[in-house]
Amino acid sequence: MSTGRSIVIGDVHGCADELDALLKECCAESGDDVVLVGDLIAKGPASRDVLARVRDEGFRSVRGNHDAHVLRWKDAKDAGVEPLRLSPTHAELAESFTDEDWAVLKALPTYLRLPDHEVIVVHAAAYPRFRSSSRSPRCC
Repeated sequence: MSTGRSIVIGDVHGCADELDALLKECCAESGDDVVLVGDLIAKGPASRDVLARVRDEGFRSVRGNHDAHVLRWKDAKDAGVEPLRLSPTHAELAESFTDEDWAVLKALPTYLRLPDHEVIVVHAAAYPRFRSSSRSPRCC
């Protein structure tokens, strides 16, 4: 459990420098709980750096649709099945990932509970299949 604030950030999309700038603007400290709302990768120039921050700095994240898309490609490839077609940028990115990068992506849950705030974090393009133990999540 975090001793600091919860900082929730959506759709980093491989923009590690911008993530760092945003955290600096938020005056993030070591006790803060940084929660990313999926789509860690693609579009920006530094997807592997974003994954490294999640791994090395203990940021938490849910899985976004871009993350899930390249994971489906990897799973098919590993199973010896014809992988789905990726865009050139996604394909280049997937080919550059190390085992550590894949491990970070595979470990991303579909949702995270932030019980201190009575919040469930989920990426908008994800379809969460869960039941709340006490009540259904509400949007309003």
